[in-house]
Amino acid sequence: MDDLIIELLKYVATLGFGFALAYIKAKRDERQQNVKDLMVIKGALQSFLRERLLQGYIFYVEKQGWCPYKEKQSLQNMFEWYEQLGSNGIIEEEVKKIMNLRETENGATKEVSDNG
Repeated sequence: MDDLIIELLKYVATLGFGFALAYIKAKRDERQQNVKDLMVIKGALQSFLRERLLQGYIFYVEKQGWCPYKEKQSLQNMFEWYEQLGSNGIIEEEVKKIMNLRETENGATKEVSDNG
C-alpha cells in the first residue's frame, strides 16, 4: 500500500511539475508577444507623430509662413512625445523652425529671430 501511495505521489508531482512548466512557458511566450506588440505600436505611433510634425512643417514653414500659438503648443507636445518614443533627430530642426515662426499672419518677417 505504501508503494502505491509513493508511486501515486510521484505521478502527481511529475504531472504538477509538467503543468507548472507549461504554465511558465505559456506566460513567457505571452510576455514576449506583448513586448513585440508594444514595439510595433511604438513604431507606428512614432511614424504617425513624425508624419504629423512634417505636415506641420510643410504647411506652416514652407507655405503659410506663420503658426498660431495654440498650434505651436500642440506640435511641441507631439514632438516631446516623439522624443520620448526614441526620436532619431530627423525632425528636430523642422520643429525648431516651426517654433521660430511668428504667431500671427501680420508681420514683416517670416521667422522670429533668436535675438527677439
